Amino acid sequence: MGSLQGMSACYLADHMSIGGAFTLTCIDPEFQPEFWSNIARCSSPDRVRAIQKKSQDALLSLPCRPFQLIHIDGWHIAPQVFIDGLFSMPLLADGGYVIFDDYLKEDQTTKNQPVKAGVQAFWEVFAPWLDVVIDGRQLACRFSGSLCLDSVVSKTESVLKAITGKATTFKERPADFADLCQTVARDHMDDLFSVSWGQASAFRIPKRVAA
Repeated sequence: MGSLQGMSACYLADHMSIGGAFTLTCIDPEFQPEFWSNIARCSSPDRVRAIQKKSQDALLSLPCRPFQLIHIDGWHIAPQVFIDGLFSMPLLADGGYVIFDDYLKEDQTTKNQPVKAGVQAFWEVFAPWLDVVIDGRQLACRFSGSLCLDSVVSKTESVLKAITGKATTFKERPADFADLCQTVARDHMDDLFSVSWGQASAFRIPKRVAA
């Protein structure tokens, strides 16, 4: 997510081609004109597909569990980072990796770290199923698999309540993880984008715990 001119996509394609067949899916609401010319020069350009949509809309349209690696480098504001992470998890294969770019980047005006705030909220929901393998400019986590729907729903409700200050309760229990994401998109997106994310600082991510 967040392909822009395609430079990160080229890097990934060049390295993924070493391991054999792959498909690289790029998501961006507005690809720059240079995107396809850059992709044309990388390894296996025919293995790259582009989805020009907002990330939440693209993620909700994709089938569950096909991805070994998800790289999140989209809109660097806390609610978008949280949504991108939350909506990515049903798509991540067991043993796969999710990477958040610019994890420690500061907003030049406020000196806050909006990406970190969004990741901290994401971590609060998914910590039991993730191991941190890189913690620096990027945060990379390995997914152990076997998400528990009841636990994720409960933790998502708690995070929504902490961030928005509302006694958030899902009107109906989500039937599965795709339904959970659809419910958040339909009923809670406006609240997440309209409040200060100061409460996210209460969430904590441990240092790297796996090699």
